[in-house]
Amino acid sequence: MDSFENLTSAVLAALARGPVYNIRDRGKNLYEGGEVARSLQFWIDDNKITTSEAAKRLGMSPSTIKAILAGERISDSMLARMLAPFGDSIRLRSRWRDVTAEDVQETISQVSTRLIRLRDLIRGSNSLNGENSPLDPIITSQIIALLEATLASIKAPYVEEPQTKGFFSWLKRVGKKAVEKGVEKEITDAIGSAGDSGAELLKKLSDLPGISDLDKIL
Repeated sequence: MDSFENLTSAVLAALARGPVYNIRDRGKNLYEGGEVARSLQFWIDDNKITTSEAAKRLGMSPSTIKAILAGERISDSMLARMLAPFGDSIRLRSRWRDVTAEDVQETISQVSTRLIRLRDLIRGSNSLNGENSPLDPIITSQIIALLEATLASIKAPYVEEPQTKGFFSWLKRVGKKAVEKGVEKEITDAIGSAGDSGAELLKKLSDLPGISDLDKIL
């Protein structure tokens, strides 16, 4: 990932996670700045510019840039200002997708239902949780952990396409290995079913544009 993608992804991720503090009397939300600070420094170093030049490009004061680099919490307006100069590039290159449309939510609901069923089958499996499990207990624990993480991530209004694609590619490999290891058919079928719904979701994500209207997430 280049410094541009690193910076814009960090800002969009901070916005997607939501504010950590609200200044009510000023109507301002504050977001965690740690990852944004690291990504901003990477962008500055990669472009071989000074903090003053970075401030000029981003439409900020040098003192604001220094505060962000120090890891201080960042306001929603500052995050938006960091993205504004990149306009069209963000629209074309953003890895995040707005999944609030009704048809996409229907697909996500189906995916969630199948992932939950798979998780519950694994948790309740006597063979996978017994002494003679066909899968290493660490692998079983990892499957459950990644199922939980994916279920949480696709609940958000903005979903990161590469991360979601990576999970379902991995799940497909797990399914093949489970068949080879003799895992009970009900579970391997559930893996296949989850993978099928995941493929449908990935198709919808690929048809969606990257986030371009930042007002939607402020």
